[in-house]
Amino acid sequence: MSESYNNINQTAKVILEASQESLSEIGALIRDAYKSNLQPHVRTGRLIASPTYDVKEGSVIVGSDVEYAPFLEYGTSKMRAHPCLRPAVDANKDAIPNIMKKNIQEKI
Repeated sequence: MSESYNNINQTAKVILEASQESLSEIGALIRDAYKSNLQPHVRTGRLIASPTYDVKEGSVIVGSDVEYAPFLEYGTSKMRAHPCLRPAVDANKDAIPNIMKKNIQEKI
């Protein structure tokens, strides 16, 4: 029983490590696509330089800390939306499971 428990525990650690690496890779992929989508909207360069990603507790957060990024993404009462982040996610959604699968297979 102890050997089985150790094997399960080791497998869980490997999957967790692969998942963290996958989330980092996914974050970079989405961040880069987001930056690419922002290219047509460059005026000062501040927004295009701002996208980041952060991996925390089994998730990845991609975004910008520039205060007007949500206005560009969702629009305002005086400006139509110019989505950049959502299309970046949508364009790469099929790659996400493949990245996870690849990283787990490499570890096991």
